[in-house]
Amino acid sequence: MPAKTVDSKPGLALFINKTLENKVYMLYDAQGFKENLLSKKHSSPKNDWYSELESSFYDSILAFIQVEDPETPSWNAKEVKYSAAEKGYGPLLYDIVMADTGKLVPDRNTVSADAEKIWNKYMNRSDVEHQPLDDIEKPQTRSETDDSELHVPMRSRTKQMQKLDSNIPIDHAFSLKTAGPNTANLLKNHETSVEMVLGNTRLSRGDFYSLIDNLANRFFNERFDNIYQ
Repeated sequence: MPAKTVDSKPGLALFINKTLENKVYMLYDAQGFKENLLSKKHSSPKNDWYSELESSFYDSILAFIQVEDPETPSWNAKEVKYSAAEKGYGPLLYDIVMADTGKLVPDRNTVSADAEKIWNKYMNRSDVEHQPLDDIEKPQTRSETDDSELHVPMRSRTKQMQKLDSNIPIDHAFSLKTAGPNTANLLKNHETSVEMVLGNTRLSRGDFYSLIDNLANRFFNERFDNIYQ
């Protein structure tokens, strides 16, 4: 299935929430969320409103990524800790997150097969810059800026593989050479969703954002059973 673009779905929305520990990004179908929620509102008892809100939003989620600061320098990139997506929307959200953060590295502990496919594609894209990570246990450069935990440590590599430009995508940092996807309309669509929820419930923005964060974790867990990306 071809990768989606910001124009692939009318009403596509982007949610971003930053905390002290991490930053969450989510793509969802704001138009579908609205239509589903309002139809349920007129057919459900008032005491079921919150559960209908929860189920309507969950059904609209298309992709989710959570990033954090890595424990090592890693080219000053953000580390992708969790990611999950419906078919076609993963690459789009990765591009959005990469453009927003400036630079990304894969999870330094575990990378799923699906996530590895995305990093492999980034390695071959002409609009993406990739920088090799250096082994913090056996550094090959004087600079500490590139130091990181490697998935394939230097001690496990052949002499030929020990070159820092070796083709191991999950041991690289990635950044876009372009501005990335235009997310203005996606952010606007999200604000429309927020206004709809606040106007029809007693929830605050903080309450709604907490609900979205919880649903993001559920979206990930139900697809990957707590396996890190």
